[in-house]
Amino acid sequence: MSTPAAPTINGTTSQIPPKATSCKRSASHAARTLTQKAGRRYGRPIALLYSPSLAWFPPGGVFMSATVETTLDLKKLALSRAELFAGLDARAIDRLAAIAEWRTVPEGGTVVRKGDPGNHLFVIYRGKVKFGTGAADGREMTLNLLGPGAIFGEIAFADGGERTADVVAVENSELLAIGRRELVPLMQSEPEVMLRIMEMLAARVRWVSEAFEDAAFLELPARLAKRLLFLAQHFGLDTPRGRALAVKLSHKELANHMNVTRESVNRLIQKWRRDGIIDQERGFVVLIDAARLVDIARSE
Repeated sequence: MSTPAAPTINGTTSQIPPKATSCKRSASHAARTLTQKAGRRYGRPIALLYSPSLAWFPPGGVFMSATVETTLDLKKLALSRAELFAGLDARAIDRLAAIAEWRTVPEGGTVVRKGDPGNHLFVIYRGKVKFGTGAADGREMTLNLLGPGAIFGEIAFADGGERTADVVAVENSELLAIGRRELVPLMQSEPEVMLRIMEMLAARVRWVSEAFEDAAFLELPARLAKRLLFLAQHFGLDTPRGRALAVKLSHKELANHMNVTRESVNRLIQKWRRDGIIDQERGFVVLIDAARLVDIARSE
């Protein structure tokens, strides 16, 4: 068997360890699947330009973020499905696709770190990422969780300042990265794109303001109920027993979402399980009685 070619990652050449071969095959299969879907979307075959030698997931989930070449049509597909850019005219999508870079990040890999320069705006095509920050004493807080179609990185992108949080892939993820240097001139010549980004910034400010109000004025039951309803809306699947979260969250991770102790969340979760409001199946939360959670969220 011939030795696989060394990948080019962010402009540098690296040697692929022998154990990465199976990871490369997985990346190749994922690439073919994405290309086939894009072909069905546009009604014609699309040449496979994604090379597994350009993006691979190292064994053990070690961080690797690789910029890869992929089809222009696939980039257009990802952009057209994004919340921010959905409905834009074809010319604007074409111009955005031309400056976007495809990136793959394995589960547990870091997309950006707090304090990094805000050089890119990111579009999630596949996977999920979580936002977090920490204190010097080791305490952590999860700020948000986003999935396919979401945009992130707009705060630091807007002024070119530092990133305000760490962003980590919760599962193997595929993203589009749009550079600030390329996007700002495009915004100046495409007013609709500029308006969309302004609306996104306004929505983020409103979301942050609401989160601060909840932390200041709501008791834990109302805050946890709101968080579970939010996660169920954006990352839920309908099952015979109720709406199940499609992402596995431990009691510690739920506590990190609200900056409270794991013990307090654990007691409340157990009470709600006894009351038949929620349940947990293999680590996944199931909303048995979502209406009661709505009442709890509104009661305080």
